[in-house]
Amino acid sequence: MHIINRRAFIGSSVAGAVTSANAVRPRAQPAGKRFRMLLNTSFSGPQAWMLLAQDNGLLAREGLELELVHGSGAYTAAPRVADGGFDLGYGDINSLIEVSAREPSKAPLAVFVAFNASPSTVAVDPNGPVKVPRDLEGKTILGHSSNVALKTFGAFCKRAGVDASRVRIVEAGGGMLGMVESMLGSRTVHGVFGYVSMGVPTMVTPCSDAW
Repeated sequence: MHIINRRAFIGSSVAGAVTSANAVRPRAQPAGKRFRMLLNTSFSGPQAWMLLAQDNGLLAREGLELELVHGSGAYTAAPRVADGGFDLGYGDINSLIEVSAREPSKAPLAVFVAFNASPSTVAVDPNGPVKVPRDLEGKTILGHSSNVALKTFGAFCKRAGVDASRVRIVEAGGGMLGMVESMLGSRTVHGVFGYVSMGVPTMVTPCSDAW
């Protein structure tokens, strides 16, 4: 999801950058506009389309220049854009809803949604004891404090029929890969919060797509 600062709303310019990708007729390059964009994390696969647009000159053709800034988690993007310092953000819509409910006058605007369903997941060892969501009861899941799947786990449990009070959640630092490596083969850690797009398909499997 893209979120945009109300004070720097450029919806028409962003739409132009997308819809003109297949343009074949040469035209003069418009005057440049520079914007600071907060990413969800450091550079990773889900952001490839933005980097491709930069490398192929599609943004420059529309007179746009993006300064891409590494983020500290998708859940932090909306509040950081609302606090100022960034014109655009690439983050989580659940966090945006929270900011909109808490401070509607400062809330950013969503101008593009990248996923048609939540990518949040609990990755588990395919050879481990967790096969269905209710198997998470009595188990331990790792996740960093700003992880979207961790933040929205209560809603997942309500929908999947899991007693959240019986699931032990341990906050951990570092990236998903490091947490997955500490989980595999472990008798004390049974899952890792994350996005399906950030998982390691050959090593883990999503517990459920019920989010």
